Amino acid sequence: EGIIGKELDEFISCSVDDVTSTKDRFIQVKEEEFLIPVKVNKSVGLLIVHCPRSSIEENIEILDIFIRNITIAYEKVILLNEVRDTQKEIAYRLGEVVETRSKESGSHVKRVAEISRFLASKYGLPPEHCEKIKLASPLHDIGKIAIPDAVLNKPGKLDADEWVTMMSHASVGEEILRGS
Repeated sequence: EGIIGKELDEFISCSVDDVTSTKDRFIQVKEEEFLIPVKVNKSVGLLIVHCPRSSIEENIEILDIFIRNITIAYEKVILLNEVRDTQKEIAYRLGEVVETRSKESGSHVKRVAEISRFLASKYGLPPEHCEKIKLASPLHDIGKIAIPDAVLNKPGKLDADEWVTMMSHASVGEEILRGS
């Protein structure tokens, strides 16, 4: 039995309204449906469990702990996604800053990212590794921050010493990013 079809949509809609209208988490029992609302920031989740009402009432304390754990897990997922998005943006922006300093075109970072992902996939790496390489690639020239402007922006050919200085940007970049 329970709630099916159109009644289920109406039940969920009313239940979500009930959850969003209160500030605290709460357990709600409607007939034999047990609602576990999970509200984090402006996001609301609703878990519906169908079981006999007597089981719910007997185990309400355990179910409350379960709700709290679900909420904590949900909050952690949201925070983890925010941290990942921030890391991606920081890596991209740092890459742009370095390229601006060395007078590269603004699209250089984007081209390097796409080419890096493409080459990683052609090499046969799993898609998740290819994506990580794409996301890390904007930092490929981060070591250029240690190169003097006179060498970095020299209009003509570099002499032997300047060339050695310019080539050191790879090891400086490795040192900066080691362990990250």
